[in-house]
Amino acid sequence: MVFNEAHGAKSMRQSALIAVIVLSTASCGVGRARAGAQAEPPPPPAVPAVPGGALGRYAPPGPVPTWTGVRVGDVIGVIAGELTASEPARRVAAVRALRRLADPGLEPLLTQLAISGDPLVMTEAILAAADASGRPIDLLLARRIEPEPVRGVLIARALAEGLLEPEQTLDLVSREGLSPETAARLAVWHERLAGGNSERTPIDDTLVRAWMDAPSPVTGLLAAGLRAERQDELGEVARRVLARRVKELAALPEPERARALTALGSSRLPALLGVVFDRSLSPDGIAPDAVLRAGLLLGLGTPEARAAWRGAWHSAQDPARRTALSLLVLGTLGQPGSGLPQVVAESWADEPDPVNRGLIELAQRWAAGPKADPSTGPGTGRDDGALGNRLGQTAAQLIALRHPPGVEWLLARADELGPVSRAGVAAAVRAAIPVDPGAELWSIVAASAGELAGADPEGFIARVRALHQSGQTDRARQALLGAVRSVRRERPTIGTGAELLEAARTWPDAATRSWVTLWAARGAEPQAMTEADMGALARAALGEGGLEMPERIQAAWVLLRASGQDSAALSRLLALRGDR
Repeated sequence: MVFNEAHGAKSMRQSALIAVIVLSTASCGVGRARAGAQAEPPPPPAVPAVPGGALGRYAPPGPVPTWTGVRVGDVIGVIAGELTASEPARRVAAVRALRRLADPGLEPLLTQLAISGDPLVMTEAILAAADASGRPIDLLLARRIEPEPVRGVLIARALAEGLLEPEQTLDLVSREGLSPETAARLAVWHERLAGGNSERTPIDDTLVRAWMDAPSPVTGLLAAGLRAERQDELGEVARRVLARRVKELAALPEPERARALTALGSSRLPALLGVVFDRSLSPDGIAPDAVLRAGLLLGLGTPEARAAWRGAWHSAQDPARRTALSLLVLGTLGQPGSGLPQVVAESWADEPDPVNRGLIELAQRWAAGPKADPSTGPGTGRDDGALGNRLGQTAAQLIALRHPPGVEWLLARADELGPVSRAGVAAAVRAAIPVDPGAELWSIVAASAGELAGADPEGFIARVRALHQSGQTDRARQALLGAVRSVRRERPTIGTGAELLEAARTWPDAATRSWVTLWAARGAEPQAMTEADMGALARAALGEGGLEMPERIQAAWVLLRASGQDSAALSRLLALRGDR
């Protein structure tokens, strides 16, 4: 079933704190009947109750279709049963499953769940409703969440997932009573995006001053970093806070200190670079990876930072250690074309190890970006594909060397490329992966399942068939699971659907067939589905095909949409409030 057929790009990779988001929406009517299907066939004969047969009470009134002995009410009951389960974890998981569909038709249900009174369900439902609508989160709904720490988690997640507009942050910081750390992170984002724009009101200095003395050293350092470059009384206070609170940072246990340093580096506040490379954080003179990572995020912009990088690189005699440092650089790169610190490029000049050379080439090509043409680049739709070809060649070399981490990184970041370059990367990776990838490359197959399946669904199915025929049934199912679960809100369907339905119909293994059927149905127009296809999807939704519960929920909703029963299903699901 195709949802959201048009996707506008809105790409902005600011830091590890703010994720790239590509959101859009297209109108998708609710209750559309499947073309060529009889909307209200004669009442079906009585059928045996399915296991847990009380689910039949969810059947909408009047005559409805059945699919090979499966009642519509039973299919609705799959969703209803999880949304009203007594265990909170099941209710949360059900909302997450619906969120993956990014279906505008689900927005009324998700909005109702967002006022359900269960703070964990409300958090997931608010995020899901934003995905379904293509809009930022609804702050009126967010204000209903109590206790405050849960509301803070929602705000932090929305911030990281790009579901907050810059204009919303000032209101949140000033009025929501968030925890100081969440408020300080919002303030960092707000002021960084403001970029000196006088039309956007800055964060109140009174709030920033209060955050400097918050219990968390991260909060205090972020707040001080916001004002440390000012040449006034508050700037002097901020610089003293930086000098004082870095000692608290050094006293943190290692896992917590590493997370704190990453948060400080991700802020991209220049004033924090001196804090990150304070000698108290590297008492033996060797900067740990957490310090280097934070410094790379900040551009290694001081002599101390550059010296720390040189020392780490030139002391790394083992190629594996240099590979780890190169992966560290990859993990901190900005958008394509954002460049590399000069000191990093210089240290890489004479690298002899072939694997590390491949990673270096990958980073250099990404950092160089597309050709210097203002009409090319991420999201324009007019990139010439040269960058994708170059990146794809390097990825193929790494696959030949049986070294997956760099390829996995590239696949994870592929959506930041223009569409032609992205397709070039996918084609090169697809061509380079052997039909039987072996244990070393299996992680690439899992990581690339969605990208490969979306670019060449028939070829992907051929690979899965080959795995199945060679006795690797578990891997075949894992590949299909990866394809189904790779769907993101900016790309809610994968593959062409119609072509894959035939593969699903003839799949030899019943359990794996359910995964193929769900995957195909999510990319197929309703008219491409036969009654037999719908029957297979219905039985899979009821648990006969080995799908896990999140995918059973998705199968149920996709089937209801494809058969034109979604309007009736929504009526029943919206009436569930208070049933639990």
